[in-house]
Amino acid sequence: MKTYFLTSLCLIAATALSAREFTDLQGRKLEAELIAVVGGQATLKRASDGRSFTVAATTFSAEDQKFMNEWAEQNTKYNLEVKYTKKKMGETKQKQGNVTLEEERWIYKIEVKNRQPVPVGDLRVDYWCFRREDGGTGKGGGACRDIRQFQPEPHRGFC
Repeated sequence: MKTYFLTSLCLIAATALSAREFTDLQGRKLEAELIAVVGGQATLKRASDGRSFTVAATTFSAEDQKFMNEWAEQNTKYNLEVKYTKKKMGETKQKQGNVTLEEERWIYKIEVKNRQPVPVGDLRVDYWCFRREDGGTGKGGGACRDIRQFQPEPHRGFC
């Protein structure tokens, strides 16, 4: 089994956070840093005491909700672990005159694991399967051809 750690996939570096004044729907003000926005929930760190808490983003003004949505788009970080396993399912050999044709069938299982405590939304995983033709040399040389593009379910797929 081979494991690849993609610790910086689509990483967008966040600038240093600073406190901002948020206003709730009742007009109350809060000086806080925005830490995270996930699934309609905003995590804030209050400037006065450093306490962190999570609250529905809809608690705040339309302007603050827009800020939170834009901030979330610009500060998404992924830390994904990608594993794949392969298994040979079969093999056939056919002799046609002086030529022996060999075919192998493999199944691949690809797993993508989110290593962050925050859920990842709208993740699309694309991968390609290739075949190699050696032109009769028996050395695996020759051209690689893309034979399909796959869009598996969000966390695993088979090719």
